[in-house]
Amino acid sequence: MSETAFWQLTNEQRRCFGIAPVDAGWELRCLPRSRYHDFDVSFYQDGRRIRYVILHGEGRHQEYAADELLSEDGMFIEPKRSSSPIRLTAATLIKRSPAGMHLWWNGEGPGAGAAGLENASSRQTYYRSETAGQQIGTLEAFREWIARWCADTTEADLADVAAFAARTMQTVRHREGDYFRFRWYRRLWGYGRILFSYDRLRKEKKPFYDCLMGKPVVVELFKIVATDRVLTAAEVEKAPVMPAFNMMDDALHYGEFEIIGRGNLPEDVDERCPIMYGEGPAYDGVLRYQQGSVYRELRGVRALGERKYINNSVGWYPHVTLPEMLRYILQPGCGDYWTDAPWQWQKEEDLRNPANARILKAVRRQMRL
Repeated sequence: MSETAFWQLTNEQRRCFGIAPVDAGWELRCLPRSRYHDFDVSFYQDGRRIRYVILHGEGRHQEYAADELLSEDGMFIEPKRSSSPIRLTAATLIKRSPAGMHLWWNGEGPGAGAAGLENASSRQTYYRSETAGQQIGTLEAFREWIARWCADTTEADLADVAAFAARTMQTVRHREGDYFRFRWYRRLWGYGRILFSYDRLRKEKKPFYDCLMGKPVVVELFKIVATDRVLTAAEVEKAPVMPAFNMMDDALHYGEFEIIGRGNLPEDVDERCPIMYGEGPAYDGVLRYQQGSVYRELRGVRALGERKYINNSVGWYPHVTLPEMLRYILQPGCGDYWTDAPWQWQKEEDLRNPANARILKAVRRQMRL
């Protein structure tokens, strides 16, 4: 065990996060620390079953339900998909998938200061500190955040997170024109719309600038932060929108972002989509331009500008946070979205940025648009 004092949630706190309680009859065991990790790994054992796992260190804390069967001597994890037993160590145990709700905090390295609450079984997220705009920089700050969350929890919250914890894996078909609802924070909801699907172009074998990984879609968020989770598509579409962006479709595919209706796409749907322009990623001598369904390519021509405008980064969630959206709601148009520091490097690559108006005009002339 490390010098960092071991700590874990109480069962009452677990209830506030939809996590099943730890039974008083389960045995708590701590594994020798892996030389590759700076945290300890402990687990609760029920007979031969591992029921609950805790990762704890000065820069990390995670708790989640588990369902792993140990060998008779408790030295190996019985495999689920192979015939070879897996020696029980800290390194091997943390590679096993959680079974249910998973609360985590990361205080070091990339993404430091982030926390989340997920249903690992349904692959859906209930809380993301990044989306909520909350920086949780230390273990003590994480514990204080937990205390505030639990103190603020109502009976309605308990029912809501329990229902979320009971969800199982599902896949949802989503299409261009679908309106969706997502969670900013426990009782605060945002709304968006799918404008375009690049994966549709792949399936239809249509040429396009295929520089994005995964199955991205173009989505736009409406300027909405609502306590009402039952707004209709007709109500949502009346709100002004933020600039559209590319996003992985996972949150839509697994039903975390809930489809609430479908409508006609705006006439200027292509103009709303991000612009990708450049020579990569294959570097095959072809200069490409993509905005929505508009695609152009030229051979033997170099890209214009002093920097790259490929604009092919794509995340799993909106890169606008709750505090930012609250501020944008009070501003006309895009407000100061294009000059805000968050994701500034990505905004600088986007030719829709007003700062790129001159180069965009030259690019469109070059691509004969």
